[in-house]
Amino acid sequence: MNPSPDLSSGTGLPAPDPTQPPAPTHWREALLFLVTTRVGIIRAELHEATSGWIKKLTLLILGGLFLLFAWACLIAGGVAAVAVAYGWAWYWVALAAGGVHLLFAFIFVLISQSHQVESFHATKVEFKKDHAWLETLIKKRTSRH
Repeated sequence: MNPSPDLSSGTGLPAPDPTQPPAPTHWREALLFLVTTRVGIIRAELHEATSGWIKKLTLLILGGLFLLFAWACLIAGGVAAVAVAYGWAWYWVALAAGGVHLLFAFIFVLISQSHQVESFHATKVEFKKDHAWLETLIKKRTSRH
């Protein structure tokens, strides 16, 4: 059940909601309100996008650290061990190990790229609404002339 509007002001309109900002009465106020709300949306989405970039950067750093650690451990000990055990030239073993580590590096880069975050979705939607609103204002204005 909706409460009946407060008509005590004599205007026949409901009393303004004190929790909401007052409605703009002038076009400059309306424009300032529009810009302020859009900046607020952009700030919120910028924070969201930043957290996505931090996650992506963390994955890239982890991939780089694993690549470096694997390179140090496997190349130092593995190349000599395989070369001695099988009688192969150490440089062929080192090239094979480098190829394997390069494969792991590409895998980590691909994983980091799969975590794409769509940025500024709400801002794009609001700008489309603003564009449509401005077009209707322009059409109304040109139809009066």
